[in-house]
Amino acid sequence: MDSRKIIGAALISAGLIVGTTVTIADASSPKPSVSPTPKPSPTTGVNSPEYQAALASYRVALAQYRTALVNNQVAYRDAVAQYNDDWEAAVNQYYLNLQAYISLYQQQLAQYNASKSAIRATEKATIDAAGVTFIAATSDNPTPTQLTAAVNAFNQAVSDAEAAYQAALTSVGLPPDKAELKYAQYPTKPPAPVKAPDPVRPTPPTIPSNNPSPTASPTSSN
Repeated sequence: MDSRKIIGAALISAGLIVGTTVTIADASSPKPSVSPTPKPSPTTGVNSPEYQAALASYRVALAQYRTALVNNQVAYRDAVAQYNDDWEAAVNQYYLNLQAYISLYQQQLAQYNASKSAIRATEKATIDAAGVTFIAATSDNPTPTQLTAAVNAFNQAVSDAEAAYQAALTSVGLPPDKAELKYAQYPTKPPAPVKAPDPVRPTPPTIPSNNPSPTASPTSSN
């Protein structure tokens, strides 16, 4: 065999052996290991029954809080509207009562004046009649005695008419007085409604922290 072939075969054999050794060495070498990141337990942290129960209670309380806010606003608006309506009705009633009292006064005054006018008319008619009688008694050359009698009769008639007039006025009474009428008193405005205090907003539960997880790092075994 040629010496060059012998050397080449030897090199090939040596290369195969070295390659196999490297391959075996690579296969048998330990690989770096990474610790798995621990997952939160389903019963710890935000998944814990205690936190979930507290969260559920908070959500219920929050819904009740928001409902109470709306109810307060609606109740306050209704109270203000009712307050304004009541006040307007009270003022309107005052003016109605005042007008009624004024109408009553005017009616009483008209009745008094009508009665007084009738009394005056009666007095005037009596005096006018006495005058007619006096003229008739003195128109045909009366004697002094007849004239004196006619004058006395006229004066007596006037005096009787005036006495009857005063008696009639007394029976009618005094004229109505505005100050004696019971005017409606202007209403006193009540205090405005006050909005109820808002409820206290519930506090959300504290979010629990999960257990700290170790930092992943490669490790090698000896």
